[in-house]
Amino acid sequence: MTLAHSLRLRYASIIVTAILLFVPAAHPETTRAIIRVDLNAPGPVISNHIFGNNMKVWGGGGEMVWDTNGHTLKNGIVERLAPLGVTVLRFPGGSKAEEYDWRAAVGKTRGGTGGTRFDFGTDEFMEFCRRLKAEPLITVNGGAAPKEAADWVEYCNGSIDTPMGKLRAENGHPLPYNVRCWEIGNENYVSQKAKDYAASIPEFARLMKAADPSIKIGGVGWGWPNWKSHYTKDTDPWNETVLAIAGKHLDAFIIHEYCWIDPAPKPEQRTDELMHTVLGWPPQMAKELLAVRKSFADAGVPDLPIWMTEFNGYYGEKGMCKILGHTINGVLVASMMNEFVRLNIPLACNWDMASSGWSRFAAIANPSEGKWMYRPSWHVLSLYARSLSGRILPVSVDGPRFDHAKYSIVRAGKDTPGIDVIAAQNSNAVTLMLVNKLEYEVTAVIQLDGASKAAGISCTLFSGENAFSETYGIRETIHTPSLPASVVLPACSVSAVTIKDIK
Repeated sequence: MTLAHSLRLRYASIIVTAILLFVPAAHPETTRAIIRVDLNAPGPVISNHIFGNNMKVWGGGGEMVWDTNGHTLKNGIVERLAPLGVTVLRFPGGSKAEEYDWRAAVGKTRGGTGGTRFDFGTDEFMEFCRRLKAEPLITVNGGAAPKEAADWVEYCNGSIDTPMGKLRAENGHPLPYNVRCWEIGNENYVSQKAKDYAASIPEFARLMKAADPSIKIGGVGWGWPNWKSHYTKDTDPWNETVLAIAGKHLDAFIIHEYCWIDPAPKPEQRTDELMHTVLGWPPQMAKELLAVRKSFADAGVPDLPIWMTEFNGYYGEKGMCKILGHTINGVLVASMMNEFVRLNIPLACNWDMASSGWSRFAAIANPSEGKWMYRPSWHVLSLYARSLSGRILPVSVDGPRFDHAKYSIVRAGKDTPGIDVIAAQNSNAVTLMLVNKLEYEVTAVIQLDGASKAAGISCTLFSGENAFSETYGIRETIHTPSLPASVVLPACSVSAVTIKDIK
């Protein structure tokens, strides 16, 4: 939210007891949605690694995290970021990964690019991950020599008997970091042809796994098979080419997904119709991801997992994307998370975690005036990280639907569900994540097939004054422990409903 608002919401604690300073007015079209959850057919366990995020290297690395004067983590930064619940942290980005030389960012003598010194490098990143209790994911420079990447693996994971392990020990870190997840490059379809990128992968994989055979390596994929890349004029289909040449050398396929609304909508375009278009996109994204999975089978690697190492909204404005700070983007991120759970995606990292204020993608920012801003993605990702675990449960929804128009990559859609729901069971509690994509409130009637009683029902919800408002927040409500449960979902909102001690 902007600092200009007289109403400001504070993130109160890890448990999130933030108070909502407003209550959106009910729409006259208030209606109901019947939600049925089947307790008798639990599915796979939801991966804990979908609560990941990104740490970019711009500005020397460690933006918002590292004190370049004191050469240490900023005081209190780990405690401030902990509520985000980050389980995987990707480094060093982002597009700058294709310029990053890890060797210039270790030891006492540091290098850099463009006059920027790399004060925050591998060792500092690993300490930050340790403090944050997040698993590291490292993106190697896909345009550099494979030996450079292999040396980085050895620096992180090699014993002190290896050359790079010895260097790590000399830098004060004798124990291996045991980094398991690695990527070869970032969005290489921007700068390379598919054949050239694919041809480099076997040597990258061979040398990196020679340094540590236990690591998992991801290769860059294209997330929109049915939408031609605006980045490149490469005539070869990216995914099919990379998979045919190098699929057997990969342990994962890297996809980045952004709801690409460009050019930026003008203020007069920020209407319910645009809200429907933006929130109609996640189901289309899911279909694209299923098409990506089909290409795995066609290439003879049917079990290759997708790592979603970047996702967010994008609303033009030369990347400034003011709408990233509006309620709607939190709701979009929630709907994307729901699709990842349905597709059993094992790893997902939002772009991105923290910024000094210039990047509106960041979940948390601290601009020059020193006041912290918690953007919609912060509230929603925190809500998911602390609420969602266990086995996914089958859900059916009988409720309102909407049509939406085409805009940029979003195709026109008809009969899109207005209430997007996933459910999971952890022990004898069931949690539902409910996304209201409509411009009016809906009463959700929740039925649990296989249970008739509950000892408690709680709801934590994220909402704002409207979809394009910069005033938003979290509030909690307690409900009568009876089944079926009845919960009011505000317009353009995200709710986590937990039903406890079911019988």
